[in-house]
Amino acid sequence: MARIARLHPMQVLLALLLLLAAAGSVRAQQTTMDMDAAAAQMATAISQAKESTVVLLLFLDPDQKLTQLGHQITRDFGAVLVKSAHGFNVIDDSENPSPGEDLLKPTIKGSLHVDPEDPQDLQVYAFCLSGKDKEMIAKVSFKVPLSKETQDQVHAIIGDPAPTAIPDLP
Repeated sequence: MARIARLHPMQVLLALLLLLAAAGSVRAQQTTMDMDAAAAQMATAISQAKESTVVLLLFLDPDQKLTQLGHQITRDFGAVLVKSAHGFNVIDDSENPSPGEDLLKPTIKGSLHVDPEDPQDLQVYAFCLSGKDKEMIAKVSFKVPLSKETQDQVHAIIGDPAPTAIPDLP
């Protein structure tokens, strides 16, 4: 007759804690991407949507204002997106605040946020919306580490960071 092994309750508890810790670690790795990974994920979604051209618009601060930091993040994200683009073109329209007819094409919009619990990093949310019906093609977020000088600039622009919700779709 086969003998069934019995586990001590502490062994079961320890195994559960290890599983939960591992799951939390994997979840943290999945939610915190760098700019390269976020751009690659967006490029994959755009390719799968069979879009031939997307328009990159300026990333805005939480008050929907244009800032120098927004210009820089937009340029950096666009450069990385172009490297990841397979089968579609990226039009950088971030210098033109009123793109007009380009809005009939799929657009990438972004917003910048500072988490009060992590003020050393800038949280960036980027959305790619289809041209005609503005359906979501992709949504990514990533963190950009801020130098002390840039942190001071961010605080001068937006004040002390207050909790902000994940932005709604445009």
